[in-house]
Amino acid sequence: MWGTVLDWIETHPGAAAWAQGMIGTVGLGIAIYVPWRIRHDERAEAASDRKLRSRSLALAIYPELLELKIKLNVLDSRLRSLAPPDTEIALKPDERNRLLVPITPALERNVDNLYILGSDAGGLIQQLIATMAQTNRMIEAVTPQRPQFNPTELMERHVALSRSLTEQALTAVAPIHDGE
Repeated sequence: MWGTVLDWIETHPGAAAWAQGMIGTVGLGIAIYVPWRIRHDERAEAASDRKLRSRSLALAIYPELLELKIKLNVLDSRLRSLAPPDTEIALKPDERNRLLVPITPALERNVDNLYILGSDAGGLIQQLIATMAQTNRMIEAVTPQRPQFNPTELMERHVALSRSLTEQALTAVAPIHDGE
């Protein structure tokens, strides 16, 4: 068979150049396709890895967001029962400690990795952590040595914001958590 092909090429003077051109074009196509395919596969693997890390993080923090939601509801009711409006309050250490809502361990550990969840969920949770830290600092500032005139209104606003952020974060993390 090859002998016939070679005989045909020898009898047609321009056929060798055409064959060489065709083979060169195929070679060029392969030289372009192979690196493109390798990059495509690497990008697909990186996207899959990001999705797995995102889901893993969501699985770790979702229960803690639910726990934080409960603690914020308790804090809200405790703040409302502290003192009537327009009164000065001073908190003893044990009262202050009952009001503090510490940032949960998984949230604290992963604060620098929340970007993995995307800008919506990660940004909301970072804002929630900052708001909770600020609320806790406000609570810690009210001592018998430094009574404050009705700080509960400001604290209640921070708690309301934290509750709202927690709800939004739960809504944003739920699809990642559920693998959607």
